[in-house]
Amino acid sequence: MCSKIFRKSNRLESKLYERAQIYFITICTDDKNTYCNDKGLVSYLIRKLENQSMQDRCKVLAYTFMPDHCHLLVYTEGNITIIDFIKKYKQITGYYFKQKYSKKLWQKSYYDHIVRDSEDIDEFIAYIFKNPVRSGLVDDWYEYPYSGSFEFEVKEIEL
Repeated sequence: MCSKIFRKSNRLESKLYERAQIYFITICTDDKNTYCNDKGLVSYLIRKLENQSMQDRCKVLAYTFMPDHCHLLVYTEGNITIIDFIKKYKQITGYYFKQKYSKKLWQKSYYDHIVRDSEDIDEFIAYIFKNPVRSGLVDDWYEYPYSGSFEFEVKEIEL
């Protein structure tokens, strides 16, 4: 009799991640700690996200770093899966954080949602950018310093 306990994967079948598509991602900090209140850390996380997206040729359409989680809207073109992209990003940033603070930065997994053709991308972007307003961190989403896009000028959009 096998006494191992298997953790249920929250990923879909791997073949569903292989084609070009847009993903809505949520990554939480370990134990929902508010590590992302630190301006220096968030600046580092944003720089690494941009570097990773350029290296892997993924398009980060929108991001926001909240105190205890981040939301990303990422377009992959099939040259890398979102699983590999997020895995590399979490490894690089998690290693840095562990070396600096001797603590774990990210929770074990993350949440993903494949944006379907019938869904409006603008609604995902609005959700991401308005998250700091809903959480009471700012009155206007334009004021939040830890949101942005590597693909378009955020200040030019209307939500």
